[in-house]
Amino acid sequence: MRDWAGMRYWLLGADTPLGAALAEKLSRAGVSLVLSGRDQGRLEDLMVTLPGRASYIPLDITQEQGLEDVAIELGTINGLVYALDEHCRASSEHWNAAGVGRVISTNLTGIANALGIALPIFAGRGHIVLLDSLAGIGGAPGQAGYAASKAGVRLLAESLAVDAKGTELAVQLVTLGVPGGWIDVAPDTAAAGIFEHMGTPRFRRTVPSAAGVLVRLLHALPGWLTRPAVAWLTKQAQD
Repeated sequence: MRDWAGMRYWLLGADTPLGAALAEKLSRAGVSLVLSGRDQGRLEDLMVTLPGRASYIPLDITQEQGLEDVAIELGTINGLVYALDEHCRASSEHWNAAGVGRVISTNLTGIANALGIALPIFAGRGHIVLLDSLAGIGGAPGQAGYAASKAGVRLLAESLAVDAKGTELAVQLVTLGVPGGWIDVAPDTAAAGIFEHMGTPRFRRTVPSAAGVLVRLLHALPGWLTRPAVAWLTKQAQD
């Protein structure tokens, strides 16, 4: 189990339901938090409700301007959790260029910017927690932009984990479902699974946990079997 005493984490996406739920669990464990997100009002409201120490830095992490100032304001941190998760449907028949661009920028480019701040602070030791999705395994109908962004997150996390092997930098990945899909979980449930995983030395976990074996199987199957399975799993519940 990880010792949370004296730890200070930067939580991006704290102004989202998932980020707020995760902030509550980390704060109750004794973690001092720096909350970030676009909505300053939500960050302020969350900060005053947390049981532990917290501060906030409102920002749009997808924008490169001013990130140097963020690094100075952030100070020393022991971990980074990226809980931002932008979603929009897009297919070859109904393409949404602006939405896809926003999804990729938020879900993937934002991580690159956040790591550009956090990694120099970590200086070889720290804790990185990223979130991908079942949609990023083999593709999913109507999820072109979202699937591409989450596949990128998965490969980024896997590569960072390889780089960090033998060092004091811990990298973890949590695979979630697809917003509105058959395999999806409420923010509180997802936050509980993420927090539990953060306390372990393991690299990967799937939430809900029952889907973990299925995810590993999908990785091993040929594409002609993976694609229809993922299509069903990520199908929108209202379809």
